[in-house]
Amino acid sequence: MITLDDTQLLGRNQTRDVFQHPDYPDRVLKIEKRALPGRLRWYERPPTIEPSLTREFKGYADMMIRLGRHEPFVARILGLENTSLGTAIMAEHASYGASRAEVLGDAIKKRETSVFTRDELATARMHYVNLTDMLCDHRIFTHGLRKENLMLVEKDGELQLRMFDFKTIVYRQLISPHYVPGARLYEQRRKIAEVLASFDSVLNQS
Repeated sequence: MITLDDTQLLGRNQTRDVFQHPDYPDRVLKIEKRALPGRLRWYERPPTIEPSLTREFKGYADMMIRLGRHEPFVARILGLENTSLGTAIMAEHASYGASRAEVLGDAIKKRETSVFTRDELATARMHYVNLTDMLCDHRIFTHGLRKENLMLVEKDGELQLRMFDFKTIVYRQLISPHYVPGARLYEQRRKIAEVLASFDSVLNQS
């Protein structure tokens, strides 16, 4: 069992905590939170926590099968681990070894104070279009294409976008690769358009 405490905490939101792996600097551990007082959201109910991690892991595996290869834009999920705080997803640390790294949403929001330049954001937009086209072409539907779930990284002199949050039932592994539900494809394209609009709001500024 892996022992975790707050000294290894990298980040948290309402549903998950992310910890640095104590033995491997290139890995992180994602823990699903238990129910909070007065909150009964479906994803916080204890009976659903472990299955949600399992579904995320299976969905990631389904995406890898569909792509037929591992693409550098997605941080690897390496398995499930038992920790002192409960079951965790062990994943690749999306920005490990990077000379510069920033969550894409922050880079767009900060604009002038971002660690990345306007030209680099234009390159990131191109990468985003390429990866979203690839996922749609392979019938992969995910909420992970939000700018909050992507890391903009410079590593070995190369600018990359890396998807690091897969969240519960993100990849629709039950969808036949030969059948594209029109509503889901439309919804994914709509969300992609929203992210592109965020890029353009920054890039079109004089």
